[in-house]
Amino acid sequence: MDFNLITYKKLLEAIKAAGYNTQTVKSFLNYPADKVFILRHDVNEHLENALEMAIIEKLLGVNSTYYFRALSNSNSQKTIKEISLYGHEIGYHYDDYATCNGNMQQAIEQFTHNLGFFRQFYPVKTVCMRNNSSAKFDNREIWKEKTYNDFDLLGEPDLFIDYSKVLHLANTGKSWNINSCQARSDINRQLKLNSTLDIINALQQGLLPDKIMLQSYTK
Repeated sequence: MDFNLITYKKLLEAIKAAGYNTQTVKSFLNYPADKVFILRHDVNEHLENALEMAIIEKLLGVNSTYYFRALSNSNSQKTIKEISLYGHEIGYHYDDYATCNGNMQQAIEQFTHNLGFFRQFYPVKTVCMRNNSSAKFDNREIWKEKTYNDFDLLGEPDLFIDYSKVLHLANTGKSWNINSCQARSDINRQLKLNSTLDIINALQQGLLPDKIMLQSYTK
């Protein structure tokens, strides 16, 4: 069985054994390590899984970023506080332009309100756009009207990390997708990084690049 907590723990152990650092998105944007896994979790639901992941990471001395949506099944105050106390970064997983049906002023007001909500529990410095392929409106449109500095933000992983230099692995569906440039996607054809075990084996053989973004979803 893949994509469970036991397998995730084995992956983290393999990352450490292979000599990689682990960083949050905020840490990487500020001071990128030379050999690193950037760990990012998009929390859509199943908060109990996010909390268990955070505990495992804490026990292994690993820090990661958790992006929460402004929905009741994604933003339990208790869970956010607990995860932040484990030393992990908290961020806002925003989709305000889409949920406001393209009303820019309303989207900016809603974004400001929701960001303020999460900043009650953590000094949020990075955010992450929710990419919904079925949505009519692109959430990135908000940045045509505002800047990250307007909200005292460093940026976000999808727009501020150069994926021609960072391999992006995301567990969309039931396999790991390569979301990076064509040159990096050759790695997937050569190594077939479909399962977590494939990634672990590649780590043990020293076949992966030095900079990797690992994006997981709690669904």
